[in-house]
Amino acid sequence: MQIISGGLFGHDIGGFGTGQAGADYLDNTYNIGINYTGKFAWTMGTYGSYPLDAIGQHIYINQGGTVSSTWFGTYLDYVHNVVTSYEGAGTPKKTWMTEFGWTTVGGVSEATQSANLGTAFDVMNGKSYFKTALQFQMDDNPAGGAYYGIFRPDLTQKPSWTTFNSKTTYQGKQSNGATVTAILNYFNNNGGMGTHGSPYDNGGSAWAHWWDYGYVQDFDGGSIGRCAIFDTGHRVAMGFWTTYLQGGNHSHLRFPTSDEYGYGSGTRQDFQGGYMTWDPANGVLVF
Repeated sequence: MQIISGGLFGHDIGGFGTGQAGADYLDNTYNIGINYTGKFAWTMGTYGSYPLDAIGQHIYINQGGTVSSTWFGTYLDYVHNVVTSYEGAGTPKKTWMTEFGWTTVGGVSEATQSANLGTAFDVMNGKSYFKTALQFQMDDNPAGGAYYGIFRPDLTQKPSWTTFNSKTTYQGKQSNGATVTAILNYFNNNGGMGTHGSPYDNGGSAWAHWWDYGYVQDFDGGSIGRCAIFDTGHRVAMGFWTTYLQGGNHSHLRFPTSDEYGYGSGTRQDFQGGYMTWDPANGVLVF
């Protein structure tokens, strides 16, 4: 379980600044919790951590036009800088974008909404401390007077749907948008999300990323549990994946050259530097 702060509301009413970004509020929360009520200090002393596992942000700036990538990124930095000022530059605590968006009625055009979403996603993806984002919202809500959706009231797609789908589809993509074809093809041809789940940050980012011998992408949430797909066109999953990550096995085995296959009374998987086997009597062995 993770405790994420309520979304700190970032706006540009009256201009831009740390106050409008919500950073001053967060700074006061830490300060009072540590130096006045002692609640944050008690939590640190008792559990070795301040009580927030992650920071939530709402950012609604430039609601009448083109979003400023500089200010969108600065608002993220303002809030994260508060966290690092109290917890150190190496803090693992990430930012979660709990809401952001632009309305296409009384706000911006559909084309501008689409462009703004793309800009915001690009900025967020460029921050190493950023975890995830929720765009507000999927479809327009005329009854509530809200037209922030990427679908119109009749459920036809706005231009922002294409942008949203492109920016939030990580499978087989590097952070710069380049595709690792072998990873993408394996994902699509071998069960997709149902089998592999979604891209997962296992320490190297949720994108397809370079890892010693080539590109790899981690996945979680599918029927096979946590796994990884490699640019050799194969995956490592389940018990083999757990063993692969232990000790020097990754360095010895390098990347997979096959998927798991039947072998004697169990299974085997081949790698560039060796192989692994599993059977009921011996469990997983590395060769």
